[in-house]
Amino acid sequence: MLVPVKKLSIMSEGHRRAISIDKIYLNSSHVVSITDFAGANDLLLQEGHPEIAKQEFSLLKIRSLERLEEIIVLGSSDDLCAKFNRTEGKRILNG
Repeated sequence: MLVPVKKLSIMSEGHRRAISIDKIYLNSSHVVSITDFAGANDLLLQEGHPEIAKQEFSLLKIRSLERLEEIIVLGSSDDLCAKFNRTEGKRILNG
């Protein structure tokens, strides 16, 4: 199931970094782990983005082919875990 999340994108532009929040869709079956990540807040404050730094961030580890990829997304690990484990609509139990 594809789940929408907001990814923190950091692009280095010489001595300055461009920071944006992009909406992406992740396949929930590819998520390996979700942990709270406070390190993003310090970086955002240093780069002059205090309004974004007030948010909670999590580090997602995603299985991509034969390697793990790490991305920083908006939201606490608890909120994201609930989002990835949510089932939509009716489901048939196979017994």
